Amino acid sequence: MQPQPSGQPLDIAKDLNKLGITYYCEGRYDEALPLFEQTLQIRKSELGDRHPDTATSMNNLAGLYSSMGQHDRALPLYESALEIRKSELGDQHPDTATSLNDLAVLYSSIGQYDRALSLYESALEINKSELGDRHPETAISMNNLALLYSSMGQYDRALPLYEVALQIRKSELGDRHPDTATSLNSLAGLYLSMGQHDRALPLYESALEIRKSALGDRHPDTATSMNDLAVLYSSMGQDDRALPLYESALEISKSALGDQHPDTITSMNTLGSLYRSMGQYDRALPLYESILEIYKLKLGDRHPDIATRMNYLAGLYSSVRQYDRALSLYEVALEIRKSELGDRHPDVAQSLNNLATLYQSMGQYDLALPLYEGALEIWKSELGDRHPDTATSLFNLAALYYDIQQYHQALSFIQQSLQIYIPMLGEDHPATQSAMSWLQLIQHQFKKEESIQYLIQENVILQAIHLLEKTLGVNHSITQAKRQELDQLREKMRN
Repeated sequence: MQPQPSGQPLDIAKDLNKLGITYYCEGRYDEALPLFEQTLQIRKSELGDRHPDTATSMNNLAGLYSSMGQHDRALPLYESALEIRKSELGDQHPDTATSLNDLAVLYSSIGQYDRALSLYESALEINKSELGDRHPETAISMNNLALLYSSMGQYDRALPLYEVALQIRKSELGDRHPDTATSLNSLAGLYLSMGQHDRALPLYESALEIRKSALGDRHPDTATSMNDLAVLYSSMGQDDRALPLYESALEISKSALGDQHPDTITSMNTLGSLYRSMGQYDRALPLYESILEIYKLKLGDRHPDIATRMNYLAGLYSSVRQYDRALSLYEVALEIRKSELGDRHPDVAQSLNNLATLYQSMGQYDLALPLYEGALEIWKSELGDRHPDTATSLFNLAALYYDIQQYHQALSFIQQSLQIYIPMLGEDHPATQSAMSWLQLIQHQFKKEESIQYLIQENVILQAIHLLEKTLGVNHSITQAKRQELDQLREKMRN
């Protein structure tokens, strides 16, 4: 066991760390950074490079770098903290599980789901072994693993984990505990992703009611519940019920956390998305523009979250046909994501997809097609053939081929998308329903096109028969063969 020196430097480090955590929770990353750096420096000096408290400081600093999008700086700190905790505390210590979990969060955020999965599973095993199957920390590990499965589109694996985590929290913490509300919210979010709105609604409502009762009407978590419930109402087309919730959530977040807190920005973004869906572009635009400016000030011009905000703003410009402005934003966002996340990250595929959609809207189908194909290839490779995002990519290709009247290829792609949507999301999911509607539309056009081709062929054969009857006679074998060809074509037309 390492010695625990006492004295002023460690007291200062403790105070700096507390203040750094406060700034971090408030989204004041630039102010938190020097505090975490000083804390780490003091603990290294006073306790040594291998002390568990030094590892804690490394972990805190890594978490801050990760939130700032500086994943290359976060990764070695997380890895060092994990190595120290394994060495000094043991492979099975709960703090080692925390390090595994934090490193998994980083890998998940940069799209390395396979590496994240093994770390989450290891963390869960440690918590089960050391703390027990019913411990709240075990429930947190289950929740984290479920969230990853949900991100990977493996809803069937996420669902039982969310359900067990909820049951543990109800049993160990009580039905009215805020953590129980968090589990209700997580489970509701999964049902929303699966398009099961009727199952999501009572869970979101219960979570909101618990948070109001346990935390108060003005608590940030209450605002989060309002926002999530509003997202559901918006997805159900109930914009009149969503709007006051979005507005209340934003007002609470601004009051409790400040204008530049990440939760406040989330509320601004979701409200902007609602205004956009309602066609109120003049109300959405200042929200999106403000968010982008806040992120640039907080995170710099190259953060992946900047690219995400550019995509939202570009989508709005596209909706109002300001294609030149949309194009420049989409291109910059794509360049940032490639540079910061790598060419194979799913977010790069999303940027390729967004840019392709813009080109399609502009009628530049030759530019859209290779981008859609590039997005599909990345999603298949990184997320798998059965992921909903892969299905969406196939759907988009079907729509493009429909636009350029290549109905045979459109039919193939829409059928492939449904082969993923139906088993993964169910027939009642909005995405599945939309794909089914497109299938009917494409089939109609395909049959219409086929009928036109049959009529052209029929006319050509009739002209040939007329000429053969004049030159060779009605009963000639060649004339009879051509008549037989006409009969076969008409039989195909009837079928």
